[in-house]
Amino acid sequence: MARTTIRTEDITASEVTTAKMATDPTNASNLSSGSVPLAQLGNAPATDTSGIEDDIALLGFKVAANGSLAKYNLVDQTVDAFETEGGIDTSTSTDEVYNAAGNYYSSVASETLLTQGGTAPDGVADSMLSVSGFNNWTASVLNDSSVGGSGLLADGVAAGGYVMLDLGDGNEKNITKAGMYYANTNCYCQFDSVEWSTDDVSYTSIAFSTNIGGTPSAAGQQRSNSFTGPGAKRYWRLIKANSAQSGSWMSGLEWWHTPINATMNLVSNSTTAEAVPTKGDLVMTYTNGIGTATINTDIKGYVSRDNGVTYTEGTLVSQGDTGSHEIVSFHDLDISGQPSGSTMRYKIGLENQGLSKETRIQAVSLGWS
Repeated sequence: MARTTIRTEDITASEVTTAKMATDPTNASNLSSGSVPLAQLGNAPATDTSGIEDDIALLGFKVAANGSLAKYNLVDQTVDAFETEGGIDTSTSTDEVYNAAGNYYSSVASETLLTQGGTAPDGVADSMLSVSGFNNWTASVLNDSSVGGSGLLADGVAAGGYVMLDLGDGNEKNITKAGMYYANTNCYCQFDSVEWSTDDVSYTSIAFSTNIGGTPSAAGQQRSNSFTGPGAKRYWRLIKANSAQSGSWMSGLEWWHTPINATMNLVSNSTTAEAVPTKGDLVMTYTNGIGTATINTDIKGYVSRDNGVTYTEGTLVSQGDTGSHEIVSFHDLDISGQPSGSTMRYKIGLENQGLSKETRIQAVSLGWS
């Protein structure tokens, strides 16, 4: 057999390079089997798992809502879809209002009977009531929505007469509904509007869509009218609409209000971590009941590892929406500067709430590592 001799001077540089690459273990493209030592992977880029963490939290929200669970704990994570109030520390939270129908928290309460001083059923003290244009009136009866009686004698009372409620300095309320209770059928008064003032000098009128009053068909009827309140005010007046007539008004008054808190702090119950964490994650969904909230201004998120003694605020980032709910989150929040501890809490803060802005917190997930 003939032997072929290859001289090194006959091999080109490119051929040497090609031969070397075929067996070069430092080139990952040449690896078809085996494993790479973990120490050699130090230059691998970090993987951003924040999107996956958001998805896990949202899945937790759905599971909690589907199972009507108040709050439940995963490994290094808690999830609360507010199916009940069980996951919130009501003794530490401030100005939080739970809406059981919508399963959310906000700083705006539902419309309720006014409770402010006095001993009458509705809580409006007799000294807070006065009238103009009416004769023979009894404050205790006007303040009673369940007993009724000869509160006002309506003979000769012209349109424009009023019943006034003075809540007093520091006790201002956002009145959103006024009503009458009829003890019998002898009622000949109608009210077409309510007026409010901060100084009992300059008044602003709010017209009713339908007048309160008229002749009831039976004793024990209640008629009321809701309206958009202007916020907490001291002075309120119901304005008589119809002209003077014979007869008497034998009724009681109802005053309703919708409390609005400008701020809210929603604090979770504590959860014990398996080890002292150094980082915190928060995923939250919310809706705009009124107006549009600005994250990190109107809505803020905080994490604590020392049972709520110290909080660190995270910078919320929008993650889109789930349809009707907005998703915001922050990840890897550094909480190592807090006093050492493993008792985890979150706090959600609302600010700038009012008649033109109501933010509703729908669900929160807290994680740590």
